[in-house]
Amino acid sequence: FFSILSSNYKVDVDWGRITSRGRSFAEIVKGVLAQIAEQTGKHRIGSKYPVFGRYLGLLNDLFPDCKVIHVIRDGRDCALSHKRVTWGHQNTYSAAVHWRAYIQAARRGSEAMRGRYLEIRYEDLLLEPEATMHALEHFITGGRSYPITQRFVEDKAVRKTERTSRWRTDMPASAQAIFESVAGDALESCGYPLAGLARKPSPISRAGYVVHDRATREGWNVLRKLFKGIPERK
Repeated sequence: FFSILSSNYKVDVDWGRITSRGRSFAEIVKGVLAQIAEQTGKHRIGSKYPVFGRYLGLLNDLFPDCKVIHVIRDGRDCALSHKRVTWGHQNTYSAAVHWRAYIQAARRGSEAMRGRYLEIRYEDLLLEPEATMHALEHFITGGRSYPITQRFVEDKAVRKTERTSRWRTDMPASAQAIFESVAGDALESCGYPLAGLARKPSPISRAGYVVHDRATREGWNVLRKLFKGIPERK
């Protein structure tokens, strides 16, 4: 966690100042974030480390006043994106299992965070930017003015709308069927349409997908360690 923060924010952390105020993990994290906010001129700061979604219960125990914004993307587009990076899930079945489990884990963890957990869809952020950012900014600040929403709406270059619903053209029907058979219920619960092609893989096929995914991901991991110049994107 701290290594990710240090790579994202080039600031000088005064550890003596932090430890003088408390030595618990939560106090140290809040101290580091406060110094980053201070040195970058921000009023608020957070972390977008994706694994947090699986541990919202623990996060809530450590930081009982924290707020969580869960940006959900259509799992079929996530599956396509995973295949383009060396660390991602390398087949549709494994990507669907991971996406569905993540959605369920985040929602279970959010049950104790009433009023401090917000779900927004990635597609709505791009296609309905004003309404979506308005809700997000109000959730964070509780204010009645929305300067960040205005800037986001005006800056059309940051909204790459072509990244939505790529699965309709880039994902073969057979892959769509596999994804829907695994995560169709999660897709529907998030408001995404189904193609009606669900086809459940056989037990042997499911085992093969799991082995393939683990082997290829571990293989890429070994190669990245041996050859530092290998890019994350294929």
